[in-house]
Amino acid sequence: MARNKGIQEFLDKKFDYYDVNSTFKPLLGLPEKNFRAIVWGDSGSGKTTLSMQMTAYLSTWGKVYYNSVEQGLSKSLQDVALRCNIDKCKPGSIMFDYCQTFEGMVEKIDKGKPRFVFIDSIQYMSLTVKQYIQLIETFPRRAFVLVSWCDKAGNPKYEAAQNIRYMVDIKIQTYQHNNRCMARSDSRFGQTSPYTILTKTQADVRNGLFG
Repeated sequence: MARNKGIQEFLDKKFDYYDVNSTFKPLLGLPEKNFRAIVWGDSGSGKTTLSMQMTAYLSTWGKVYYNSVEQGLSKSLQDVALRCNIDKCKPGSIMFDYCQTFEGMVEKIDKGKPRFVFIDSIQYMSLTVKQYIQLIETFPRRAFVLVSWCDKAGNPKYEAAQNIRYMVDIKIQTYQHNNRCMARSDSRFGQTSPYTILTKTQADVRNGLFG
């Protein structure tokens, strides 16, 4: 059990954080190294593209485990990865997976020891609040980014995702506006501002996809 700390001891304590660049600072702030985030939005609003952009950037800090349980290791995911310049990332810095069970995913995280974990999506994984708590307690030094569907009211879909939104540090909602995929963020780690994920001309429109 951790011991109590006095006022000055607590105020003098140093915390590890990522000094993110000017591109992602408006979205994330200056997050602690074990930050937790949720990304949610309507279909086609840029959730996976944003997650892949974050994957490419965060891979410069450490290994990323990306569990594409919803989209699978598919051509559509490959297209998004190439659009986000994943091919320019350091070899071995990103581990793509298609793991449908919570237990299997935990085993791979434990074995691969990534610094960052992406789960796309909460609904396809059927992730519960209890399992989320188990993840962050089992891997307290990892950062987690969870992707979620959106309901008609604009909230993460289903009770588990809505509850997890209150538990994470960074809450990111994606949306479309003026032929752009955008994101608005609420972060405990500093002031944020709207972030442009991509424009329609950048999107893969061959299959009617925007984001």
